Amino acid sequence: MSVASIELPANGRLDQTSRDEAPSSRKKVLICAYSCEPHRGSEPGTGWHVLREAALRHDVWLLTRPHGAAKIEAELKALGITSVTPLYYDLPIVGPIWRKKHLLGLRLHNYLWQFGAGRLAKRVHNEVKFDVAHHVTFVNYYTLSAAAGAGCPLVWGAVGGAEEAPKAFNPSFSLFGRAYEAFRKFRRLAGELDPFTRRTARRATVGVSTTRESAERMKKIGSRVDEIMSECGVTTVEADQVSDFPIRDGNTVRFISVGRLLHWKGFYLALSAFLKLNDDSEFWIVGDGPDRPRLEAMAAASPRGNRVKFVGAVPRARVLELLRDADVMLHPSLHDSGGVTPIEGMAAGRPVICLNLGGVATKVPDDAGIKVDALTPDQTVNDLARAMEKLSADSALRKQMALRGREVVREEFLWSGIMDRYDRLYDLAITRSGVRR
Repeated sequence: MSVASIELPANGRLDQTSRDEAPSSRKKVLICAYSCEPHRGSEPGTGWHVLREAALRHDVWLLTRPHGAAKIEAELKALGITSVTPLYYDLPIVGPIWRKKHLLGLRLHNYLWQFGAGRLAKRVHNEVKFDVAHHVTFVNYYTLSAAAGAGCPLVWGAVGGAEEAPKAFNPSFSLFGRAYEAFRKFRRLAGELDPFTRRTARRATVGVSTTRESAERMKKIGSRVDEIMSECGVTTVEADQVSDFPIRDGNTVRFISVGRLLHWKGFYLALSAFLKLNDDSEFWIVGDGPDRPRLEAMAAASPRGNRVKFVGAVPRARVLELLRDADVMLHPSLHDSGGVTPIEGMAAGRPVICLNLGGVATKVPDDAGIKVDALTPDQTVNDLARAMEKLSADSALRKQMALRGREVVREEFLWSGIMDRYDRLYDLAITRSGVRR
């Protein structure tokens, strides 16, 4: 079957009967996680959670940077996990400097790191004979992976990054925002032309994408795409913790948004919509970032500005406290590949209002929230406002969506369940590795 001919079903998964069966057993697994750290969100959290879940089932070699070594090893010891062998690698001399300066430096460091880490992976594979390698972070389809050089079957992903903000939104961004979007597109296209990235794509025994947009780009550069799934989730302990949050039915509805205040996160759209309402609702914005002055100016210019609360960046424990006292989560991101915030919102029994874009739209079902089409900024703001009005006025609907959201998290987004899916993909990779493509 050629790469271009792969058709995925509506749920993004291959039917189990279409896979060659392979016995599930304890394996020697190489996990490539450039970013990996316990008690963190985003990329470091993704790397850590996959490592932890895999180590409960397999013998794992972790290929990562040394800067998080102390935290990783301390947490493994605290959990009593002894099945992990760390493989630390960093670029000589200037490596630690590059990665700390800024995002561009971090991306360049990641790219160059993969070459040296790949040589280390191959050297260890020659001794250990890994059953399968798994590239976990960074979650980008447009850069190479050290795991592709190990010489064993490779599960690539879940990776994403192909999602784009609709062009109609560019004029609503700041000058910096427009420059950021242009550079992001250039970086992605340059990555697709990179022969080392294409080599990773060709060597992927199993390809996993976060969204259909990314799946199409992966196939265009030569990768298989066997499954579309979330790259992040929550632990059973976390889900249990927030499932006790009461579903409020008071008259004052509290909306909450959590994340870095960046233009592409769409907070300005959510705030514009909120300022159109004519009720007693409140809007809590949790996080910090370069878009905060713009958002504060918008609130200050509105008669409803006193109903907007800028909480700033706070520890995760404080985020959960705020989530307990909120009613509806707003997550209006314009091009997220995924993100754990809407999953946490559903786990807490908070209906999610999001845009019908990217990975977030695949996470939130229609009966656990409201997805708003994003065609133009004005249309999006108006439709967000209508969605907020609808949930503000209907406490029964909020409760119905809250209960469904909690069910969805248990069914789809617990880390243990995500690892079940990866285990099946490990088996598929091992079975397929002897088949010439």
